[in-house]
Amino acid sequence: MSFKKTVCALDFPSRLSGCFLRGGALTPAYGTEAVGACPQRTTFAAYSYAAGKYFYCTDGELYVSDDGTRYSKLADTDGFAPFVTEDVDGGSVRVAVVAGDRAAIYAEGAFTTQKLPHALDCGAVHCGRLFGGRRFTVRWSGSGGLLDWEEGISESGSVTLDPERGEILGIKVFAGKLVVVRQFGLTVLSMYGSPENFSVDITDTSCDAVFRNTAQVVGYRLIFCTRSGLKAFDGVRITPFATRHPVSEATCSATYAGRYFAVCGEGIVCADADGESCLLEVCPGALFVKDGVFACNGGTVKRLTEGEGVYKFVTSAIDFGTARAKTLTAIELDGVAELLVDNGRESRVFENAGGIVRPRMRGQAFTVTVKSCGRIGRLDMTAEVTRGI
Repeated sequence: MSFKKTVCALDFPSRLSGCFLRGGALTPAYGTEAVGACPQRTTFAAYSYAAGKYFYCTDGELYVSDDGTRYSKLADTDGFAPFVTEDVDGGSVRVAVVAGDRAAIYAEGAFTTQKLPHALDCGAVHCGRLFGGRRFTVRWSGSGGLLDWEEGISESGSVTLDPERGEILGIKVFAGKLVVVRQFGLTVLSMYGSPENFSVDITDTSCDAVFRNTAQVVGYRLIFCTRSGLKAFDGVRITPFATRHPVSEATCSATYAGRYFAVCGEGIVCADADGESCLLEVCPGALFVKDGVFACNGGTVKRLTEGEGVYKFVTSAIDFGTARAKTLTAIELDGVAELLVDNGRESRVFENAGGIVRPRMRGQAFTVTVKSCGRIGRLDMTAEVTRGI
């Protein structure tokens, strides 16, 4: 005696690569397309619309490119991690790549180099001033912008933060304030008007160890990676940001079109605001944003092409709710895909499968691997299960 049972295989995901699973359907997320070149071992990359230039950095050298395919050395960085800022000087936009106490300035079509009075590891322009951080100290420039460091009650200055949350990893402008990303939490600064009005907000924003270069403003939240996973800060408190794919020990990040991208051990995890995510099996050294997201990978610049590329979806082992022997009689799918069906002892491949496929395979549990470049709106599996006596 036997009975038939049908399950939706999309309810049993084990691994998704290159696709989203949303609303009961698989859709391609991103493919990759080689579009340029960068130095080998690139650890930092950025594009400036104001300058119309690409910037790449290795462990000790900064490079610039006009077209993203050819690059030349711009400066040494002496091991400092760079950051890019833009401000306005005399009505003209000025771009600076800062690495420690050195700044490569692009203004009026030419580069110059400047030595700053203080070494900075990170920074952001806010209300016409550059706010930069190093160790426990936040420094701000005068009202003249990133090269104005004349000291005075209304000019440049600094504040040293309490050591409880560790050293400064980054500074982000969020909800009209400055958020200082630190080793073990966040510190919020209110920096409006003249320096005598600057203040450090009292907030309960401690957390476990934070990874550098992972904080990004995504919509109404600041998202960043900690030892225990992604976190989101809404301006008041830090809460977990749950995604389908766990993110741990991320090395760099980016945000584009309301999505958060983080590079971790398995590749690039891309997460929507609702936590739905996909994994792209590319492990670049740096990400940057232009008119899309770009990855620097082994001397090649790759563009993430939305809605393109072949993706893979793998189910967990499906036993139809019983350990009894059964025959997988049918797989019905809405779309076209390559299917690999495995019963633990043997596997069968069905190329260009669509509609109803009849594996007629015997076993206790089955896994199905789907490879496709289009939408799969349905993936139902039917088995004939042997009844016990």
